[in-house]
Amino acid sequence: MTTPEQAKARLRAYVSHFIDHAQDHVAEIDAQRPALADDAALQQSLERAMQDVQLARRSLTAVLEQLGTRPAADAGHHHGHSHAHHSHDS
Repeated sequence: MTTPEQAKARLRAYVSHFIDHAQDHVAEIDAQRPALADDAALQQSLERAMQDVQLARRSLTAVLEQLGTRPAADAGHHHGHSHAHHSHDS
């Protein structure tokens, strides 16, 4: 059985990784947006989605703070893992 300390350590690792990973994807989405400037409906949808991602990031940051840590991204950390587990290219 997992101890509370083990569960907290895993949560810290996964939540921190999730925040870092989401920020990388937000940056990529933002980089593509200028090419889609003529599609107002898509821009509005992207804007709402990015606001939702930022809200989720703030909520997860609060979770990390309750676990006694801060997001790795705040310390200049980059997760640097391979994205071979899923493709971002089409």
